[in-house]
Amino acid sequence: MTDSGGQTTNPVVAKLRSWSANAIEEVIEYRGDTTIVVPRKVLRSIAEQCRDTEELKFNLLTDATALDRYPLEPRFELNYQLVSIPLKQKLRIRVKLSVSDPVVAVNGNVAPELVSVPMRSIAPPMLLNVPSPLAGTLPPT
Repeated sequence: MTDSGGQTTNPVVAKLRSWSANAIEEVIEYRGDTTIVVPRKVLRSIAEQCRDTEELKFNLLTDATALDRYPLEPRFELNYQLVSIPLKQKLRIRVKLSVSDPVVAVNGNVAPELVSVPMRSIAPPMLLNVPSPLAGTLPPT
């Protein structure tokens, strides 16, 4: 189910929309998981709201992934999986990026894992020819 700005019953989405009605471009609910699609310019603010708002308490970044949707545009997606341990909730924040400017800037103070890096720096180490703990366990590129 996708919601592009209408009413939603999800309390996390409702709280974030009460903070800023335009901060969420799309809501995707699938099998009990909630994904919010946000513009790049509000990623930091949304992450801070998720961390600092008493009703949300998202205090753990469990995963940060990148997706290349070639040949679609915007070509890239960054997905941040947040968990609120005290409230036992999960939230995925998605940002879509064009091929012409595939960079997201987020200060590491929000979460040490969310640092300002170019999209290609998020690629798996084997694609960047960087030593990895998995070296030797994957086929060469």
